[in-house]
Amino acid sequence: MNVNNLPKLLVLLLAMILLTAVFGLGKLSESGYIGLMGLIVGYLVGNGIAARNGDTVEPVLGSK
Repeated sequence: MNVNNLPKLLVLLLAMILLTAVFGLGKLSESGYIGLMGLIVGYLVGNGIAARNGDTVEPVLGSK
């Protein structure tokens, strides 16, 4: 795996860590947590697919 856009990846990882912390403190419901994590993972997957299809998107993660 190759990191193509480090700042974007760091922001997404920070968001995932903060969501997990807020969920662990009990301030976020399980359905809200799963929904928000799904959005982040979906963004990563969709960004990679768009880049592979030739759209002008810088993928966060790419192949070696």
